[in-house]
Amino acid sequence: MSGRLSRILLYLAVGSICLSWSAAWTDGLQTDERIVLTMPGLSWALEIKEPNFSVKGKNIDPQKGTARLLAEDPWTLTTITAFIEKARKKGGAKACRDYHWWQIRKVPFSLKDAQLYESGPMAILEYSLPKVGTTTINQKFVNAYLVMDDYWVGIELAQSLSNPYRGEALKAILDHITINSAYVPTVLEDFGYGSFYFLKKDYQKAVPHYEKALQQRGPGSMLSQNSWRVLVDQLGMSYGLSGELAKAKNLFEWAITQDAGYPMFYYNLACTFAEMGDPERALDNLGLAYQYKGNMLPKETFPDPKTDRSFKKYLKDKRFRAELEKLK
Repeated sequence: MSGRLSRILLYLAVGSICLSWSAAWTDGLQTDERIVLTMPGLSWALEIKEPNFSVKGKNIDPQKGTARLLAEDPWTLTTITAFIEKARKKGGAKACRDYHWWQIRKVPFSLKDAQLYESGPMAILEYSLPKVGTTTINQKFVNAYLVMDDYWVGIELAQSLSNPYRGEALKAILDHITINSAYVPTVLEDFGYGSFYFLKKDYQKAVPHYEKALQQRGPGSMLSQNSWRVLVDQLGMSYGLSGELAKAKNLFEWAITQDAGYPMFYYNLACTFAEMGDPERALDNLGLAYQYKGNMLPKETFPDPKTDRSFKKYLKDKRFRAELEKLK
């Protein structure tokens, strides 16, 4: 089971789900009219109800306590950059705004028409940027800052000054910004959080997110067959690699009743039986895995049990190795 960790990145690209939790921007998945930003450990989310925007990328790092997204509306030449970060100092929304305004002013650009004011719980910053060096860009910025728990939340709106509706359009977006204090992560979000911790080899933290994703029901909760296979596969491996072999066994046995043709359920069940000290049942399930090996996911390769640590202690057994050699 443990020998398959290097293949996790391939799995994450299966079923039209691309979950990358590194420093790179990744394809966003927007399923309704809301732009949503949250991360593991938060019971709330930033929501912006703007149906004309599409999310172009998200970068979430739970270990650093940061989340960012980029959204665009090509018709109005407007972008939204939003972030959640650990508060850098004490104070409310004004402290957050003042800190970021100080950071913005450190860049060697000529900023014009700056205004600082408050609107409800938000601290607002407006300014324009005519040029960057000798390059004319003519952009208007309206930034809103909030505080929730021990986190700073920022929404930075940018629009070309060539757009005649720039002022009203940007300020109208501010009315659509809310903090949902009872947010429930989507299947894809919990799937992604679990995969983040899986890649970090923190299997105990991966488990609850995978479990939530598997248990969700209702509109918008359905996964494709291949994505569901990946989810179950990784939850079972997380159980096994956390030492919860009975849970791994029960999960893979249940998964086989739901999808009897996927070979990796049998393979992982074989790994589980091997770890539990039952080589006979391990061989039985390896045989079934080979029987269905033609049903592997696209670009997925069938693992070699002779190099899997789950079976290492049995390879010196002549009978076990002989039976293994028969499998094709």
